[in-house]
Amino acid sequence: MDAEVLMPCKLTILYILDRVDFPLPSIKLTDFMTSSDFADYFSVKQSLTDLTEDKFINMTTMSGTVCYKITGEGGETLSFFIERIPKSVREKIDRYMKENKYRLKNEANILTDIYPSEHNDYIVRLRVMERGVALVDINLVAATENEAKLICSNWKKKSSDIYSNLFTALISDD
Repeated sequence: MDAEVLMPCKLTILYILDRVDFPLPSIKLTDFMTSSDFADYFSVKQSLTDLTEDKFINMTTMSGTVCYKITGEGGETLSFFIERIPKSVREKIDRYMKENKYRLKNEANILTDIYPSEHNDYIVRLRVMERGVALVDINLVAATENEAKLICSNWKKKSSDIYSNLFTALISDD
């Protein structure tokens, strides 16, 4: 694809990533870009590849999920070309981030993995991350794959309460 055709898409991606202080899952970024009619799926994917190769964004994998974060070079480039992003697009992104940043951050920082074990059951790894550091990292054994998936689903919904209860129980003198 022509670099000039992709330039608005690339700048919009940089703008979005500049508005968050955590690695943003590729699926969330792609969904937002396409559902907002900022770009089509293939343009987003090509732009992400180009921006990664050019070192304007970093790609990481967390619990099997590809995530992106803007680099210093990407932020610097954005500052030079920010006016090329229409004001209406910037305002829509800012509104979305204001309304959804907390939810997006929680989703990006609550991680689950399922591994089959040697004993015909499943190891479920549950984590809560904060700035790249694991606040909680728990491994549980589940008898079935469905049970493992249910544990993961409930962890995503209840991790904050579970962490709080666990922490309180462990620091009490009872």
